[in-house]
Amino acid sequence: MPWSAEERAAFSQRVVVMGRSAAAVQAACRLAVARGVPVVHLPAGQYIFDNAVWVPGPLTLIGDGASTIVRAKDEGVWLFIADGHQVRLTRMALEGGNAAWNETNESVGIGLAGWQDLRLDHCSLRGFGLAVYARQAGTVQIDHCVIERNLRKGLSAVVVESGAYALVEDSQFGNNWHSVALPGDMHHAPGEPHHHAAASRPTHVEFRQNLVRGDELVRLEPSAAFHTHPDFRGTVDVVDNRFEKTTAAIDLRGGSGRVEGNVIIGARYGIRIEAGNPHHATGVVNVPHHISVQGNTLSGVPADTAYIILDSCQVSLNGAVQPQTNYQCGASPSMPELHGIGSDGTLRWDDSGVR
Repeated sequence: MPWSAEERAAFSQRVVVMGRSAAAVQAACRLAVARGVPVVHLPAGQYIFDNAVWVPGPLTLIGDGASTIVRAKDEGVWLFIADGHQVRLTRMALEGGNAAWNETNESVGIGLAGWQDLRLDHCSLRGFGLAVYARQAGTVQIDHCVIERNLRKGLSAVVVESGAYALVEDSQFGNNWHSVALPGDMHHAPGEPHHHAAASRPTHVEFRQNLVRGDELVRLEPSAAFHTHPDFRGTVDVVDNRFEKTTAAIDLRGGSGRVEGNVIIGARYGIRIEAGNPHHATGVVNVPHHISVQGNTLSGVPADTAYIILDSCQVSLNGAVQPQTNYQCGASPSMPELHGIGSDGTLRWDDSGVR
């Protein structure tokens, strides 16, 4: 995508990376900070990283579109780690350690822990164990990206946990074990031991106006494209997306929120809301509760698996609380409403209550 006039002005002062290694990009980031320059430019070419680049904020890393390829040397490499507020990656192709079906890939596209206002836009991400990993009350926006072929068994293209907020919109997903997965407070990133990260607030994710297409490269039957774990206690807003030819579209095993206005075509399972078994790592079950399922359009989905609403509480389908879920389970939790990152680089939200 070409730069807009506003971006040309904003990117006029920039440091150009000299070299095609992680060390060269890291050096350019340090130079930009030292000079007070807000932009680092990665010219067209192939960059091979053998370790992560820590990106200080506020700093934008911009490539030349698909011709700027940043690739992990092997399955153990993280490409980028946000190391400050208002980090942005735009217009580049990020490639992990293995884009085929595997059980070993631990590469990560970008990680975020606690920092605010990470933006990832107009990028492609493929071949990772985790393409985007946000945690510890960080905030991230992903928009206008293509995120596909992240085929590590048991992991996910996008993982958000431990109080992080994420807005994922106007992007395309395909052939991921999960496109988005939301664990509870206990999780482990590739290469890390299990740990407990106490969340200062419930995790919240808005997934809207995205296209999820196909999972034919997944060798084993996957869980859904959008998936919450049984120990998830946060909120979700899954609205106005299109799911095409996925084995399963939406699978909520914990948490609360909205599933509205989605189009699901040719899935084996449409929308499933059920606590299910305890999470394999934590042993925790958090019954999904206070969920509105409304105005979704399903086509080519078997009637008996279009909507599966079982072990859950206060779940409404097109305005009617389902009888099997109609029991008391506390007040409906409040849910923030995210407002996308604007020219000031800030992701804002309203804590206005239940929507």
